[in-house]
Amino acid sequence: MTLNHGFPPPESIGSSEEKTSECEATTDENCLRTELRAMRSLVSDLKAQIVDMRQAQAAPNTEQNLRSSSNYDHPKLNNVSPSYILPATSNHSVLNVLITYSQMLSGMDTRIGRLEKQLEVALNSIYTLVQLTTGMNNNVTRFREDAVDQLKGIRAHLDSVSV
Repeated sequence: MTLNHGFPPPESIGSSEEKTSECEATTDENCLRTELRAMRSLVSDLKAQIVDMRQAQAAPNTEQNLRSSSNYDHPKLNNVSPSYILPATSNHSVLNVLITYSQMLSGMDTRIGRLEKQLEVALNSIYTLVQLTTGMNNNVTRFREDAVDQLKGIRAHLDSVSV
């Protein structure tokens, strides 16, 4: 979606502490957009990790691929004993679970995109209503001032006629 409106792209979003203080300092609209962008970034990261795990599961040497993958270069994963490696029969069930999670994440990503569009439409509608209200207030004020001027003129004319 193209809803950046001058904000940095989702990859450059800072830590959650920064987002919290940013949300407190800005309007709700900016806070919501920041949160949506952060959620979208997390969904994309999860999708990338799932794709990497699928590729690792499809390869014959799963343990080797997991340890050599840069996304999983973590001390806890590198120290996994062979007893914790899933047997070949459960690899298929893990892959099915990962596919299900991937589909759920895709659905969430789609819903987030729709939510962003609906938010933009709602904000545009609110902006239009504010503009209309401002215009109506200006017209009513101008009408009132014109009516006061005309009534003063009528009163002055009546005062001059009755004297």
